[in-house]
Amino acid sequence: TLLQMNRAGLAMIEADSADQVVGRVLSELVGKSYRKDFSDLNARVFAGESGSIEFEIRGLKGSTRVLASHAVPMRNAQGAIVAALSVTHDITEHKRSKEELRRLNQTLRLIRECNQILVYATDEVALLEGVCRRIADSGDYAGVWTGFADHDEARRVRPVAWSGIEDAELLALINDITWADAEKGRGPTGTAVRTGQTVVMRDPNDPRILPWRDMSTRLGVNSVISLPLKAGGKVLGAISIYARQVDAFGDHEVGLLAELADDLGYGLTALREKAERRRVEGELLLSRHAIESSNDGIMITDSSLPDRPISYVNAAFERITGYSAAEAVGRNA
Repeated sequence: TLLQMNRAGLAMIEADSADQVVGRVLSELVGKSYRKDFSDLNARVFAGESGSIEFEIRGLKGSTRVLASHAVPMRNAQGAIVAALSVTHDITEHKRSKEELRRLNQTLRLIRECNQILVYATDEVALLEGVCRRIADSGDYAGVWTGFADHDEARRVRPVAWSGIEDAELLALINDITWADAEKGRGPTGTAVRTGQTVVMRDPNDPRILPWRDMSTRLGVNSVISLPLKAGGKVLGAISIYARQVDAFGDHEVGLLAELADDLGYGLTALREKAERRRVEGELLLSRHAIESSNDGIMITDSSLPDRPISYVNAAFERITGYSAAEAVGRNA
């Protein structure tokens, strides 16, 4: 039972006066996951020990703070323990800054590792699956998925890769997202694709997430970031990351994740250009094989030079004309 608290302590628990809390059991305000440790420390103090604890507390007005407390026993003139004296500090901002720094360092490592995946990826699916898996494995996020924008009437955002998402209902919902300016397109992913801008939803009360709020609550998803994947000014799709923490994506983290999305856009472009080169090269090889195998005499001239000299003849040309390739190439057509 609380006997006395100074003004600083009252401010920490959002009490306007001591009358609101004196006589109450303080552990009622302590976060559920910390109550056992809080009670154990209290018991040790009344057994003659001293000790320290860090714990979360929910103030009378609803806000959550992180406090650090050191408690010692108080004795009467006869030496009997009659109360506990606690000196408590609000370390909320210190914890928040420390967590933000940890997440920034983690995100930097994540970007480096994802860029390694980008370097060795041989196709788009392998790239996106590898990046999604690495993001989910980091432990900071509840799930991640990427999708490409279909340019048909439905304007669907077609899922390509995902990780950390195993809920069948959520997977079905993801498969039904559009980037059209309609109800199912006004969430984070659809908006990111449609506008080409990063979209951050910092808590489940964001009205833009209303169609998915029940599911978010059930899965414990409290914040979302969706980043467009762009190449040459064109939006290819988006990558969406879910977090259990409210307001999980600070400004610096958003900036770093935007860099990752830009790197992915570059990687996708490079892979598509490489695939297109392979396709063209394959067609050229096929055409060359067809020309070489033809029973008709074929010669190719270089129209960029004066008199358009012959630059190639096939075997049928040599057979029909009696001229060898060495004799024909370089002569005027």
